[in-house]
Amino acid sequence: MPVAVAQGTTLSWGAASFSLIAFSWDGTSTAIDMTSMDSQITTTSDGRSVVVKDVDCGSIDWGKLSIQFWGASNIGCAEQGSIEQLILTIPGSAVLDGYALLESISFQGSVGDLIKGSAVFQFSGIY
Repeated sequence: MPVAVAQGTTLSWGAASFSLIAFSWDGTSTAIDMTSMDSQITTTSDGRSVVVKDVDCGSIDWGKLSIQFWGASNIGCAEQGSIEQLILTIPGSAVLDGYALLESISFQGSVGDLIKGSAVFQFSGIY
């Protein structure tokens, strides 16, 4: 299996695109029980009646993507809290594609140097 490299990785969030320096995705999920109050009574093959609980679960935390990038993006403070489609494509490896909330964004710069920025996106099931 070939080793993936980050060279050529692209990121878009809505209409914004980024010249990535680095990225980090934490895909830890916080599951919640969404069990229905409904249940069913079924008959087993040996004639017994049993109650089968209707079980379901969901997630309230679908992971975060932290990025560092070159230059000033075309988004800023006004977009914080907005949800857009986020697509991170790592050539020959993985694609993260989902809706994400812009949790934070910042820029740093000094005279005679390139502007650097960072942002954190929270993946969401809401869109």
